[in-house]
Amino acid sequence: MRRVSETPKVEKEGPALTVVHPPSRPARDELEAVLIGWQLRKAEWTGGKAANAIFRELKGKFAFSDPLLEACQAAIDHAADNDLPLTPQHVAAGIAAENSDVSEGEIFGFLRSWSLGAPASGSESGLRREMAHTLDLLRQGEAADKRRQADEMLRAQGVDVFDDVRSLLDDCTPAKATLLSSADFVASYQPLDYLWDGILQRGFLYNLTGQTGAGKTAFALRFMVHVAEGRPFGGRDVEQGRVLMLAGENPDDVRMRWILLSEQAGFVIAEIPVTFRTGLFSIKSELPSLKAQAQAIGGFALVVVDTENAFFTCEFVDENDNAQRGAWGRVLRDLTSLPGRPTVLALGHPVKGATEVNLSPRGGGAYLAELDGNLTASAENGVGKIHWQGKFRGPEFEPVPFEMVEETSPRLVTRTGRSIPSVIARPLSHSEHEQRVEAGNTDLQRLLAALVENEGASMSALAEALGWFSKKTGAPQKSKVQKLFGKLQKQKLVCNQAGVWSPTPSGLKTAKKVRA
Repeated sequence: MRRVSETPKVEKEGPALTVVHPPSRPARDELEAVLIGWQLRKAEWTGGKAANAIFRELKGKFAFSDPLLEACQAAIDHAADNDLPLTPQHVAAGIAAENSDVSEGEIFGFLRSWSLGAPASGSESGLRREMAHTLDLLRQGEAADKRRQADEMLRAQGVDVFDDVRSLLDDCTPAKATLLSSADFVASYQPLDYLWDGILQRGFLYNLTGQTGAGKTAFALRFMVHVAEGRPFGGRDVEQGRVLMLAGENPDDVRMRWILLSEQAGFVIAEIPVTFRTGLFSIKSELPSLKAQAQAIGGFALVVVDTENAFFTCEFVDENDNAQRGAWGRVLRDLTSLPGRPTVLALGHPVKGATEVNLSPRGGGAYLAELDGNLTASAENGVGKIHWQGKFRGPEFEPVPFEMVEETSPRLVTRTGRSIPSVIARPLSHSEHEQRVEAGNTDLQRLLAALVENEGASMSALAEALGWFSKKTGAPQKSKVQKLFGKLQKQKLVCNQAGVWSPTPSGLKTAKKVRA
């Protein structure tokens, strides 16, 4: 939709002005003309009398009051100033917020006029759903008679063509409470439909929160393979189905990982039922197109959004705004309505200063409230795990381990032919995970003992003494020693003074136990 601040093409006919509309979208164009006439009236431009005549004529045709027009203009200006999506639902919600004197009937008239003027390629059902959703929000907390009045208003507005709107409203806000017998209550039970047995349910929205380097994308890509081929993951069954990934944050990195993963996991890129959509775009605006494309290829079992924070910027402006984050959660939930009733897994960044015990998604609690679960990804010593924090609708489950492996491929090279490594994930059994944890603890113990015996030694010298060398270059693995020192320091077993590492009294006692 064009900005309403743009002046429509006009032609002079004597002393008056006639608004010239294109043949398509008549209702929407006339609605814009109402708003433009309102702007002309407020600005008292030259020819204001003619503008007022247009304003009065169109205002009478649509029966819009001054409060509605004022609130509508304020809502549209707010959307334009903040680069917010100019959707009927958004503006109608802005109208309600701007002026409480505007009635539900007027707001519905505004929505209906906009909907009737929608382009043929638009989603009429989507606009109807927005109308129903907005009216339902406006009626929250109102008495049952208000609900009946609203329903009567719908009929009075000639919405016999909008039977599905009333149906949606009936689903959201029943006209009266119905008492159910125990048998009737239980009769509506539907068995749970799991994509990943015991963890991810079909038609549910999940966030996967983790710090940079925690393995979010690596895990998501590997899990996509297991869904596409119906392979178990973490000792749990995975239902086979087609997968869609919205690769918005770094599609080039995803391409590299996908190429490497095809070689390591043994699938054929041209044959695996996985679809990608690259680049950032408005999910809300593109949802009708996504639905049509999904229907054409048979629907999806899983949709991965990488990352939700990047896509958020296409719809809203402030990640820390509770209302915007809540609205964003509802946008993501709309993806579960794609053909196939997919599980939606949105990869996201945690709050600032996050630790492993505080991996809540960014933004206020409104976003978390919209989720069915907040999964978490964390990693240590190249071993990652998937668990949950904050909210999870389903039974408790043990952390699911996976290994992050850095590999190369003949296809992943620079323009000059230099090999580029990339990171992929590989599932680990619980026994393998225990072995990795034990091996990591052994490395810590060996380093602590070596430091006691060689106090003041450099990291390079300690790596050589422990036999830790890079497989690629043969150089001592100083980076491994540095990472392990960081862990020992957190446990208060070593300290660093003037760049020299030394064992603490507790470290000396621990080293003595290790040697014994």
